[in-house]
Amino acid sequence: MELIDESVCAAFMESQAKRCIQLGLLCVQKFLANRPTMSSVVFMLANEGAALPLTKEPNFFVERTSVAQLHT
Repeated sequence: MELIDESVCAAFMESQAKRCIQLGLLCVQKFLANRPTMSSVVFMLANEGAALPLTKEPNFFVERTSVAQLHT
């Protein structure tokens, strides 16, 4: 819930926010074959009872460093 802006916290349910975050992570998995199709995404958003698959590859963030930062 730390990812959600405080100004909109009262406008949704926590379970819905977590579901959207998990679905977003599914859409950016490392391997394209592990990502859901758009029709699956729409179905999962429209049906709260639909189980979301777990991510197969950990998602990660690679911080980019500028050349100027390397020489300081």
